[in-house]
Amino acid sequence: MEQVNLKAELKDTTGKEKCKKIRQAGFIPAVVYGKDMENVMIQVSAKDFQKLITTGSGTRVIVNLDVQGTPYTTTILEIQKDVFQKEFYHIDFHKISLNENLQTVVPVQLTGDCKGVKSGGILEHHMHRVRVEGLPLEIPDKITLDISGLDQGEHIAVKDVKISDKVKLLENPDAVIVVIQVPKIAAEAEKEPVAAGTKKK
Repeated sequence: MEQVNLKAELKDTTGKEKCKKIRQAGFIPAVVYGKDMENVMIQVSAKDFQKLITTGSGTRVIVNLDVQGTPYTTTILEIQKDVFQKEFYHIDFHKISLNENLQTVVPVQLTGDCKGVKSGGILEHHMHRVRVEGLPLEIPDKITLDISGLDQGEHIAVKDVKISDKVKLLENPDAVIVVIQVPKIAAEAEKEPVAAGTKKK
């Protein structure tokens, strides 16, 4: 996972009116929490946070928070936004250790010009994300699967994914990630019996 830096300030008070004023001033109310620590109420620059999540790996990053000189290594656990998805309301930062395994989800990206699709097959991408476990710095930002060699009727399952031996896939090994389906008309034509005295073309 990629590491990014973000500055934050302590937030002493809570309440809707106080949080409203914080947002009006260009900040986002937030909290840092984790094992063996008390919750720390903070606020971060909305401009800096927007820049952070719209570049690189988005929200799937390790955020090195600097809260007025106190460092916290965190991940973004939850982002609350308004009903129009335009304004950030609140952020939950989860404190982690770079030396302890982390369970998270990783997006699956398909690449390649699939020969099965070229010949009329239908691509079905069933799993867009997979659950993994490993040390934070070992977890990839995404898993890329080359589907160029897949033909009609072929698929890639979880057990076919090649990943670092330092990262464990937590999904059912037989779960299908992507499959190239044979077109329905072609499949029915294959099953259609040949009439007596006629030759199958």
